[in-house]
Amino acid sequence: MFLDKEKSLCKKCVPEYIEENIKKQKKGKDSEEDGQVEDARMAGIKTMAINAYQTEQTQISRSVDHISKFNRELRYMQEGITESDEESTKFLRELPPLMSALFEKLQEAVVRCE
Repeated sequence: MFLDKEKSLCKKCVPEYIEENIKKQKKGKDSEEDGQVEDARMAGIKTMAINAYQTEQTQISRSVDHISKFNRELRYMQEGITESDEESTKFLRELPPLMSALFEKLQEAVVRCE
């Protein structure tokens, strides 16, 4: 799977790649937030109000990050469940003929031994 021009990624590496990109995007937002704080101070808003706002904004962004991480993990878990379901269905279709062949061979062995 190719998400980047330089890297080819396996199915398990995709979430790690996405997390790295999210962290890179957050670094850009941090400098933007510092500019907003300076603007708020210039406008006369008290530091206490700014800190409360930033704390709330941080908690919200963490919650959103946790939810998005959970959604990514859930998607991969669902894909794994779907794959194992398909394998189980295939196995169940192939099992009766295999068991019949095994019982026939065992019956032949019992007849030869008698």
